[in-house]
Amino acid sequence: MAMGIRELLLQGLNSDPKYIDLSCRYDEQGSKYDEECTNVEDYYYYKAEEEIVRTFAAVGLSNLEMPFKLFELGCGSTKKSQIIIDEILRHESGLAYGLNDLSADFLEKVCEDLFAIYGSRLKVDTLAGDFMTVFPKIRNYRGRKVLLWLGGLQCFPLNIQPKLLLNIASTLQENDACLISSDITQDREKIEKAYMDFDDSKPNSKLYKNGVHVLNRELKSNIDLSKFELEGRYVENKDVSSASYIQVWLRSLSSSLMF
Repeated sequence: MAMGIRELLLQGLNSDPKYIDLSCRYDEQGSKYDEECTNVEDYYYYKAEEEIVRTFAAVGLSNLEMPFKLFELGCGSTKKSQIIIDEILRHESGLAYGLNDLSADFLEKVCEDLFAIYGSRLKVDTLAGDFMTVFPKIRNYRGRKVLLWLGGLQCFPLNIQPKLLLNIASTLQENDACLISSDITQDREKIEKAYMDFDDSKPNSKLYKNGVHVLNRELKSNIDLSKFELEGRYVENKDVSSASYIQVWLRSLSSSLMF
């Protein structure tokens, strides 16, 4: 069933333990915090992902037949995607670009920014909503397409990831292409420095807590974050058939909210 932000929040609050879906923290403000995380020295993932995207732009695109439509799941600021867009527009007069984000308001702002950069050379259409809403729309596009999903897979529970990948596969036809990135780092110290800096002045902490700000706004609640403290742990799994993961929660005297 397709769900918006409100439905995702209610689903988490009705669960045991309660949690806030990670995607709910990426409103306009959350995306700004995410962008700030890329400048943190210990946040290795962004730099590695940017290198992958640059390689795809320089090498991968040359192996694809143009024209095609570019689709992106969980687009964020599109800063990395613009590396690919720039390379395409070096050779093509225009490009069709389908953007997905949970928030329609955030997508509107991204479209304004893209128009300021590319003007009419980039034809943008928005696909607001959760992935289950968006997959059929991408699947129904009958032209050639390239699908991007940068850094989003790791944000979903392990039991959900195979279903998402199968849905992505179902959107692709012969001669389509897909670029998915995910963090497979096994270095415990490196991971903890990158994802578990809970200093309130740091963007990582602000991004985690932004999920509560979104909850307050969408559900008209009044959770006082000054009465909570971020905590977390890295759960290491050495079984190659499974995966390690991070849990982050807000601790109070009476309850916890899992992220």
